[in-house]
Amino acid sequence: MNPECPTFQRLACIVCAIVALAPHAPCMAQSQPWPPPYAVFELPTLGGTPSYGWTLDDRGNAVGSATLANRDFHATIWLGGQQPIDLGTLGGPDSACRGINQDGSVVGWAHTGTQSGFDSTAFLWRNGQMTSLGYLGTGDYSEAYGINDLNQIVGRSTIDMSQYPPVRAFLWQNGQMSALPITPEYNNSEATAINNAGLIVGTASSLSYFTWRPVIWRDGQIIDLGTFLNDNRGTGVCIDVNQHGDVVGYASTEPDRYPGAFLYRNGQMHYLGKKREWIDSTAWAINESRQIVGAGETENLDRFGCIWEWNQPLRVLDELIPPRSNWRIQMAFEINNAGQITGEGFRRDNPDSTKGYLLSPVHPTMELSQPSPGLANAENTLTVTGAAPGARVTFLYSRHGGGTAIPGCTLQINCLQLDAPKIIGRATADAEGRATITAFVPPAAAGETILLQTCVKEQCAVSQLVVHEFE
Repeated sequence: MNPECPTFQRLACIVCAIVALAPHAPCMAQSQPWPPPYAVFELPTLGGTPSYGWTLDDRGNAVGSATLANRDFHATIWLGGQQPIDLGTLGGPDSACRGINQDGSVVGWAHTGTQSGFDSTAFLWRNGQMTSLGYLGTGDYSEAYGINDLNQIVGRSTIDMSQYPPVRAFLWQNGQMSALPITPEYNNSEATAINNAGLIVGTASSLSYFTWRPVIWRDGQIIDLGTFLNDNRGTGVCIDVNQHGDVVGYASTEPDRYPGAFLYRNGQMHYLGKKREWIDSTAWAINESRQIVGAGETENLDRFGCIWEWNQPLRVLDELIPPRSNWRIQMAFEINNAGQITGEGFRRDNPDSTKGYLLSPVHPTMELSQPSPGLANAENTLTVTGAAPGARVTFLYSRHGGGTAIPGCTLQINCLQLDAPKIIGRATADAEGRATITAFVPPAAAGETILLQTCVKEQCAVSQLVVHEFE
């Protein structure tokens, strides 16, 4: 990456590098804001209703779980964030993905033929085959949460339910599962993520005091990162780590109060903040550019997915998706190095059904005007500038925001922020990159809000989204 790229433009620089690999794909990274506007895509189910997005690789493949028609849920990978593939189980009813590496190896937990409910077995899915990772000692429960590019896997497992502590963090490598160190005071543990340098993050807890501590495992040692309290009491959890060794999670900020999101970097814990109306915040994931996603919660238990940039205030993801998209983004669990985000939310017309989503950054390189004169029952003109001379520009509209893939373009290069768009017409850009179209707007459009966008599909180029209410 270009070291001269300013902090707030890091995401644009990453995308520019990706786009540069695609022939004829435009890149105007230096003009892109941070955070960028997003298109939002629903992660389809396997025939049931809910779906759950958990993590992403850098190619935009999302993993999590999706329900079947019989209400069982299976570990699922959505190729390119769209096409669902059922990874199956270990013979029982349910399974879920929790981690994926850049080779496409997936880890999580699954029921065996004798398991259901809270019983589960950690698995590794690779080359179309799901394999049990087993348990620590004589345990009968395990879950895998993270995998790095060296195929080292971390999670938690019982050792022996007749002995204390019941659950220990594990590292699985070279076909062997081993327990990670604990402390005398905090001897119940789980590991949530591991980077390619072998730095493991997670939590250690005391079942006697119901206290959780944010910990890392490095060079065979367990290290308590502490909290924001002066006496270093309180609770916390480490959730994710990037390849730089930056750690995110949540920790106590005030005595007897809800915890707050943190970034642990260079031996120091930084509070990431929250909205005034929130009672807490949690940082769930961090990418290599130190862009962090998470969530906050209100007293009424309303949850809001959010994003932080290093040394920048948080932004609520609901503010960054297209208007009239009908989405509420509740949780943001992962952000990859292309800036794509996955998590959980719901459609406002069906708030009782959880839906997994993929947010993909949109990178406009053309500028679309407002319709003129902007009246229903009249001819209206739309003009776009910044197109490649001679390009065939498609003008589109929809009543709803959302996300639509451009034929022949991956979501990581570009996509539309319209849901089920319809074509108004097409025009060829002149030598100055300007294209104009005139179309009749019927009387029935009076008082309606219409979303407009343009696209040159051969170049994966789009304009910004225009929102207009016709008079």
